[in-house]
Amino acid sequence: MADASPLIAAVMPAYNAAAFLEEAVRSIMAQTFREWELIIVDDCSTDATQEIAARLAAEDSRITVIRNDVNRRSGGSRNAGIKRISPSVRYVATMDADDRCRPERFRRQFEFMDKHPECFVCGSSIAIIDERGEILAERSYPVGSEHILKHFCAGNCFAHPTTMFRREVFGDLSYDASHRCDDYDLLFRLLETRSGDNLPEILLDYRLSPSQQKAVYLKETLLDSMRIQRPRLFMRRFFRIANLFGWLAEAVLYLLPGSVVYTLFRWKYFRRPQNPQPEDTQK
Repeated sequence: MADASPLIAAVMPAYNAAAFLEEAVRSIMAQTFREWELIIVDDCSTDATQEIAARLAAEDSRITVIRNDVNRRSGGSRNAGIKRISPSVRYVATMDADDRCRPERFRRQFEFMDKHPECFVCGSSIAIIDERGEILAERSYPVGSEHILKHFCAGNCFAHPTTMFRREVFGDLSYDASHRCDDYDLLFRLLETRSGDNLPEILLDYRLSPSQQKAVYLKETLLDSMRIQRPRLFMRRFFRIANLFGWLAEAVLYLLPGSVVYTLFRWKYFRRPQNPQPEDTQK
């Protein structure tokens, strides 16, 4: 199956993702926006990930599968995928191998970014699903570039699997695979000089499970997040007094037992606020 030259490239790292990979890929195949390509980066999986990806690529010529020579984690895999995108691509969409795109995701983000050339990254709200695909909750993110900047030191104001970047971003920046929060680190570096925004509607189903890396290594992830935030707390672009108190609260949280931290993590994701507020920013 072939369409016109791709305008959007979706990059999907996949490590032992056999359980959900086909569902994730088919959600991209169902996009109403047709001018896309998908690059699946198999990060040395030991399950059936490679076989499933190859079968789907044989079904749709817009899908390319590459395999890392060593395990590079998600950030390194995204970098490898971005290097393979076609010359015609204007926007790079992130996608995880266990999530589901809503059918209008690419179209809505493409149209928004085309109308707002000052926007270099665009995200959206999410629905949170469990391992069976059932919706547990919904989560909104701050809207408006200035609002995002003032809240970014309090936590990531983007659900990273929803983000779409202008291609030129990756002429200057790449993911730092040494970080567990490589998405937060990249977005911070981008927002130091450029702006981004979120669409208020839900465009992705985000799968939350105890096996996720950020759940397994939750305290390490929290510490990494604090390290990324610390040098920006007093930068004029991001400064907000409340962020200082938030950072100190994170430091106290880090000292708690891992089981308590995970309980708070689950509560934060599984609650369903009636009117989500902009301050509700941590992904």
